[in-house]
Amino acid sequence: MRQLLALGVAGLFAWSAAIASDLPAPFLQQGKNKGPLGKQKGGGGKGGEGEKQSKKDDESPSPPAPGRELESWGVIKEVKGTPFFTFDYTRVEGKKATRQSAFVKVADEAEVFTDKQVKPTDLKEGESIWLLGKAVENEVPSQTGITGIDRQFQNVLAIAYGEGLRVNTGYKDTRDPKARWFAVTVQKTGPSISVKYSGEVYKVVMGKSASIMHREKEGDAKALKSGAQVEISGDKSEEKPETKNAGDAKKSSFVAKKVAILDRRLTGSLYPMMIE
Repeated sequence: MRQLLALGVAGLFAWSAAIASDLPAPFLQQGKNKGPLGKQKGGGGKGGEGEKQSKKDDESPSPPAPGRELESWGVIKEVKGTPFFTFDYTRVEGKKATRQSAFVKVADEAEVFTDKQVKPTDLKEGESIWLLGKAVENEVPSQTGITGIDRQFQNVLAIAYGEGLRVNTGYKDTRDPKARWFAVTVQKTGPSISVKYSGEVYKVVMGKSASIMHREKEGDAKALKSGAQVEISGDKSEEKPETKNAGDAKKSSFVAKKVAILDRRLTGSLYPMMIE
């Protein structure tokens, strides 16, 4: 009798093991780290910014690849009688910022762009944009007892879109340390904007004094004028203009491969957040 009982118990364990081996791994693991009704424990807190949010952080755009030897923005001034400009800009190394002045010659093949401040209603459905804000997800219970997810980009400080953009994805805002740049697609336009990010639709909640900028490509470099605020991307050059100022011999010289004419209305708001 005892032998028959032992054989029966062993058979039961073998049957259980066989069933378990046929189950997919996610089914076997789904009960881990969860509280009542399958909600995640810890890390998420209010707003659902736990494990799911950290996965979205991993999907964020990686920082731009290292650029050219000159990547900065400032003011240009024509060097009369030459194809050169003087370029006064701020160079930042670590936490130290120093004023610099260099010569710049725009290459014949250079790309030239113009920025323009626009309204939220100028955005178009399906357009790819950069958005500076904070992604938040909140569980929203319904009358039927089914829990939904309300997804928002809150306190959006800036939106930039168009051609030739280089965005400082490592930017940290002192007003909202959780805000960062996201690459998203416009889902719905009008007074209430929604965008698509990581396969989900988010409502856009604009912050106070938020800026929106559109960048368009120009035909050539003729649009560049003295006194213009510009963003320049270029490489070092040995060529310099001949001037009567002895101090100019010490200035660096660059050949610009890309120039964006900035909108002066945004120099105190959007550009310090967007340009490295």
